[in-house]
Amino acid sequence: MHSLKRRFASHQRDVVYHWCEVRMKMYVMNITRSKESAPIPRLNEEAAIELGANLLGEGVIFGIAVAILAFEVGRQKEKDRKKEEKEADFINGLENRINELTFANEELDTKIRELTRAVYATQHQMQELTVEIKEKNSTQTK
Repeated sequence: MHSLKRRFASHQRDVVYHWCEVRMKMYVMNITRSKESAPIPRLNEEAAIELGANLLGEGVIFGIAVAILAFEVGRQKEKDRKKEEKEADFINGLENRINELTFANEELDTKIRELTRAVYATQHQMQELTVEIKEKNSTQTK
């Protein structure tokens, strides 16, 4: 009895699929049904079994294609994520290097200012010494 129910359900599913397929083909070919036109012919059991087998085969192929597509999308996303991560690491490295160079530049600026002050101080001391020497020489010659 159980086999009969399964077989009947399968047959009904095939009949509905056939009816939808014929209606779709008629719509695509722009064939309208009128009251005089013949109804969609019913499938015999053998044609229904063949149609069911074709439908099952197409379903399996479609399922495999969807699984492969999902796998490829996941693989591509992982590849893109790794690429973005690598680029982010590179950018962070560049930012760190820029910060290091900025700090080194500030240190060098500070040293230059110190040396400039030392040069001006030395110049000032030399001018004072020059004045003192000239005064001593002028007092000694008198």
